[in-house]
Order: sequence, then C-alpha cells, then structure tokens
Amino acid sequence: MRTNIPREHYDGTPGLWAYARGLLIETCYALPWTPLALFVGVETDNDDNTTAVVLTIVAKDENTDHNNDIVTVVWRQDRDPGDRGHDVWQLTINGAVRRHPGSTHVRPSPPILAGIIRDAING
Repeated sequence: MRTNIPREHYDGTPGLWAYARGLLIETCYALPWTPLALFVGVETDNDDNTTAVVLTIVAKDENTDHNNDIVTVVWRQDRDPGDRGHDVWQLTINGAVRRHPGSTHVRPSPPILAGIIRDAING
C-alpha cells in the first residue's frame, strides 16, 4: 500500500496521522475494500488565510467482478481562520461531492465517518 505517512504510530506523531490510519481501517472494514493508498495533506489558501486538511483513500472495491473498480474517497476539512469552531468538512467519492447534514460540525470519529462513506456508497 502506498502512503505518505509512517505506517505505525510512534511517540510525537501528529494525531491527524492516527486519524487517517483509523479512517482507512474503519472504511475498509465497513465496505469490502482492499486499501491501495492513503495520503494526508494540508493546504493553505493565502487569499483568505484558511487551512484545509485533506485525507485521500484509494481502494479496490472487492464487491464487483471487474478488475478496475478503484474507489477514491477524499475527505476535506476546511479550518475556520479565526478558529471559532466553524470548520466545514466535505466528502468526495470518485469525484462526486456527497452532502451530509453534519458536515458543518467538527470532524466525526473514524467509525462514524466510515459509516457515512458506506451509506453514501450504498445509497
């Protein structure tokens, strides 16, 4: 599996890395997926001084008979520049934005977000 973060936790690692690993594990547990890649990134928009955390999961959907059924899930959390708790997150699956009523709240736990991803895939 390809990744841009260490595969295992060690003292002093960013909590975001543990969150990303947990999300990958929970998502592949909730769906019949084989993980192929996990990428973690941070983007800064200099125009409005916002920061976004971006997690990307690439997996093979084992629920199909096709060899090319690759799923790409991108979870993005845009951080409020004033850190007033107005963070907004967005889920994109294979390029399509999936709306969720709780997407204006703080980051859901990996099992909860994995369930949201499962529901979006199956819905």
